[in-house]
Amino acid sequence: MITSIDELIQIAPHVIKTNCPKIIVVNKSDLLSNEEIRKLSEKIKSKKLNALLISCLINKGIPELKKRITDSMNVLRIYMKEPGKPLSPIPMVLPLNSTVKDVAEHILKGFSQRVKETHITGPSSKFPNQKVGLSHILKDQDIIEFHTN
Repeated sequence: MITSIDELIQIAPHVIKTNCPKIIVVNKSDLLSNEEIRKLSEKIKSKKLNALLISCLINKGIPELKKRITDSMNVLRIYMKEPGKPLSPIPMVLPLNSTVKDVAEHILKGFSQRVKETHITGPSSKFPNQKVGLSHILKDQDIIEFHTN
């Protein structure tokens, strides 16, 4: 068990080297005083570590940890919406630079040929419910709605 940032720095060279990004998660930050949190945060910043202080007990830092994990995976989360129905809470996960056609084909092979029009709401759209073509490049957390023949 690592109890200080100095111990972490000592073992860092011995951590298995991979091409994957690493996130250092310091849990139980609720047990630290404000001064200890400040010092630890400054040490992390000065050493330029990809680290995050969290506390599972009080849910501190968990949303930021989720965001960092998702950002490090180089994927998009695309939410589906059927016409006249509510948004699906579970995203489809696709590689970066995926297109509307990629989403349609991921749903069902050949589905892109049945798509009459597509509406996008989110970061890749200029306005809500923008009509786009199959070659439209999506961004993380876009909402896509297909209309078929």
